[in-house]
Amino acid sequence: MADDDYGSSSYHTSSFLSQFRGSAKLSTKQYFLLWCRYDVQRNGYLTRKELEMFLAELLMVTGDIHFSREDLSQMTEGVLTQFDNNNSDCLEMWELTEIIPVEENLLFKFRTQTAITGPQFTATWRKYDPFRAGLMEACDIHDFMLDIIGTVCDMQQITRSKLTELTRNVVEILDLRVGSKVRMADMAFLLNVDSTFMNCIKNGDRLSRSEFGEFFDHYDADMNGFIEGNELMLLMGDLMSRFGIDLNATTLADTLGNVLDSCDVDGDGKINKEELALLFSHIDPESYIWEMSAKEGLLLWCQKKTAPYKNVNVTNFHTSFKDGLAFCALIHRHRPDLIDYNHLRKDNAVYNLQYAFEVAEKELDIPIMLDANDIASTMRPDERAIMTYVSSYYHAFASSQQASQAANRICKVLNVNQENETLMEEYESLASGLLEWIEHMIPWIDQMREQRASSISEVKARLEEFRTYRLTVKPPKTEEKGKLITDYNTLQTKLRLSNRPAFLPSEGKLINDIERAWDNLETTERGVEQHLMSELIRLQRLEHLFARFSQKCDSLAAWITETKAFFKKDNIAEADLNELLGKIKSDDAFDTDMGIHRERLDQIANLAQDMVQQGFSKAAEVAARSQAMNGLWENLLVARTKHREDLETARETQEKIDTMRLEFAKKANPFNNWLEGAREDLLDTFVCHSIDEVNSLVTAHEEFKACLPEFHQIFLDIQQLQQEIDVVATFGSNPYTNLEVDSLGTKWNELLQLIPQRDQLLQDALVKEKKKDELRKTFANHANWFANWTAEEQTKISESTMGPDLSLNEQLAYLGELLEEVEGYKPQYEELENLNKMIQNEVIFNNPYCKHTMESLNVSWEELHNSVARQKNAVENQILVRDSKGINEEQVKEMKSAFDHFDKNDDGRLDHFEFRACLVSLGYNVDTEEHLVNHNADNDRHSDFERVLQMVDPDMTGQVTFNAFMDFMTQEASDMDTAEQIIASFRVLAGDKRYITPEEIRRELPAHQAEYCIARMSPYEGHDAVPGSLDYMSFATALYGQSDL
Repeated sequence: MADDDYGSSSYHTSSFLSQFRGSAKLSTKQYFLLWCRYDVQRNGYLTRKELEMFLAELLMVTGDIHFSREDLSQMTEGVLTQFDNNNSDCLEMWELTEIIPVEENLLFKFRTQTAITGPQFTATWRKYDPFRAGLMEACDIHDFMLDIIGTVCDMQQITRSKLTELTRNVVEILDLRVGSKVRMADMAFLLNVDSTFMNCIKNGDRLSRSEFGEFFDHYDADMNGFIEGNELMLLMGDLMSRFGIDLNATTLADTLGNVLDSCDVDGDGKINKEELALLFSHIDPESYIWEMSAKEGLLLWCQKKTAPYKNVNVTNFHTSFKDGLAFCALIHRHRPDLIDYNHLRKDNAVYNLQYAFEVAEKELDIPIMLDANDIASTMRPDERAIMTYVSSYYHAFASSQQASQAANRICKVLNVNQENETLMEEYESLASGLLEWIEHMIPWIDQMREQRASSISEVKARLEEFRTYRLTVKPPKTEEKGKLITDYNTLQTKLRLSNRPAFLPSEGKLINDIERAWDNLETTERGVEQHLMSELIRLQRLEHLFARFSQKCDSLAAWITETKAFFKKDNIAEADLNELLGKIKSDDAFDTDMGIHRERLDQIANLAQDMVQQGFSKAAEVAARSQAMNGLWENLLVARTKHREDLETARETQEKIDTMRLEFAKKANPFNNWLEGAREDLLDTFVCHSIDEVNSLVTAHEEFKACLPEFHQIFLDIQQLQQEIDVVATFGSNPYTNLEVDSLGTKWNELLQLIPQRDQLLQDALVKEKKKDELRKTFANHANWFANWTAEEQTKISESTMGPDLSLNEQLAYLGELLEEVEGYKPQYEELENLNKMIQNEVIFNNPYCKHTMESLNVSWEELHNSVARQKNAVENQILVRDSKGINEEQVKEMKSAFDHFDKNDDGRLDHFEFRACLVSLGYNVDTEEHLVNHNADNDRHSDFERVLQMVDPDMTGQVTFNAFMDFMTQEASDMDTAEQIIASFRVLAGDKRYITPEEIRRELPAHQAEYCIARMSPYEGHDAVPGSLDYMSFATALYGQSDL
């Protein structure tokens, strides 16, 4: 074999393609498995080298294991020439299907005909991966495919069947099971998402904030906050491709090393967002000077201004200035064109001092007040003289003080903005946690309703578990929900008071969304307890049916065994004629008995079918027992048929009619059947749930006792008949029946003994049901009182019984007392819970004395708490507005009176027409009603009212709350910062320019606030822009909600 022969034994034995040998066409899953084997880089196509590997293994599978490299190269060239339709010198996935037969599927067509960009795919993915774990539930694939199709193509072209087929293809390829998850990288590969994201930047340009965020998120595929491993290699490959660098193993390693050396600050081999930003920008924070006392302020001013300079450490006004570098640094900081600081030396003090004094005198008009030789040679120079001279520098650079004041105003505004952002993040976190808990609990509650229990103990355990959830788990979440709403209202009030735009939570986390989710939870809870009680009754009924079934099976099996034994011991061969005739007639009488017992067999089958259909836990045992009874019956029929045939054979020779014995049999057999049926009825168990049901059983039992004299007479007739037979027949037995008067007498006496036992059982059941009825009445009395009390408390709150003369603080105190009063009734509520538990333990299903359930009383209790809390929150917000706006309570009451006058439905909100009417009543010049209907008549006035609505109803819900109304009425009286003031402050820092540079911001603001501004300012695009200039005007207006920044 030649040296360049590819056919080696290792290749041959481990050939990946051998598993597909014998397949006429590859399935979708097989084809993608094959593709991933050879598409090593997961870029959606096979390079020439990857194609050679595929062709080599293909030849080995077909049996040709001897081929040279030259043969393989020629074959690769031939394949590319014939099948590379777009001349890309590589083979794409759909092109390979022309070589390998693959079953038709819609996913291939979708990949080749649809282009999905990285941002489109990422935006859609995040809807189904809210925690950015890089994973999606398998059950969400159908909805994900629907969204991604709606993003990239016309939905009218996709039918329901095509969408279902696409979803099935994805599930089949990824081999998904119920409960499994899909990785983001796998889904992106299947859908052929464009992996090159470099077209969003140009060489030499900076990325905007939004572009940079999308850039980082694109390469952070698993969303763990780092670009690492394959993500980092993909980024390097795209960077090199973008900037025209030859991509090979050496250049890729060199480029990766250079990038990590320049931006991997912590040396962990990974790049986070801050480290990636070093590729596009540089961070150089400046300091800021705070207002202090004269000496401390001057010293701090010197320290801040000289901080960036080496060999300068100003701690006092004597020794720190001996070497002259501090003087030179102060001049260079404000006028770098006057001092060449880099050529100064610390050991040349006299020169440094004289240099600074001469420059200050010549260029800054600061007279020379100090002697350079004196300062350099004195161990501790005169502090006051140096301080006086330094103050001349401070006054010479007085414009810096003006910039300092402007910086103070900016810092104040930024502090407020940062505090508000912290509150918003806390709201988002709390809302997310509550929504996740609700999403977790709803399936759990649904499972309790939908999953059928197999035993009574299991149902009782579920009842206890649900009661624990309602009394222990849910109340803290109810309080958490109330706190979330209260915090949200307080945050909105603070934003309005600071003249900031209203807070709009992220999608799906609005108060309405939380209320909707909470309503879904409570809707799911409804009926769970009733369902479990129904399950308990169903299982008890099944247990009762099983007891009846077992009793009937035992009774019938005993009769069949007894009858078969009789057939077996009957000696027909030695019987005389009378005996044979008697046996024949007895056999005729046996048909009646067979029919009666056949009905019992049918009853057993019906009971078994009923228990199986209702999902009884012992259904298999019941079915087997029923089948066994059918087998016994069939055996009985065979024995009875043989016995009849033997009688008919002997009948030709022996005949004798025994009328009296026949008559006895005809009377005794029905009487015996009645005895057995009556005995079964008296021993039958029962379960009652009301007094009426017990009374019904008592009535039936009394009717049974009323017919006893009639059957007693029948028994006396049978006795009389037996006496007559005994007189006539001197030998043999009755051939027509095996019944005897003694056995019938025994059964009759046993029946008479069972009757008083049945009486006692029914009386005990009646007493028990009366006790249950008393428990129903007790619960009804407590429940009706509690419901009336909660309704009265709600009336107190809704009618505002606090009185119009109470101050806001008094109202707040009153509401606190009312809340304590409500808490004082908690023992009554707990007593109701105990009564409800007793009712459930007694398996009491309905209560005709009460229309209230524990579930509805629980809702009333929670609503009462929430009503007091909402009213208290409203008063607290009024106090907050009063104190922050500087208005008195009379003004608050006046505005409250006007608001209540137009709040026709007393819901604490005005619609836009009611709000306009309220403004008119207070003397504001706003649009008329006809103007609002025909708003084209005066666009300016209409736009004024629209701007007012934007302030009081930023979410455009169509409703204006009292807090928003008060904010609007009092906002003109407050002295608040405005966007124009902030723009003027930035203009001072910028030296009257229309833009500001990062260096100017860092020089005057604290480091963390300087970087906050720089990160959020847009580049300035005016004709006078310089490199790196920033637009402070759009930034200031954005702080007050006046732009789309």
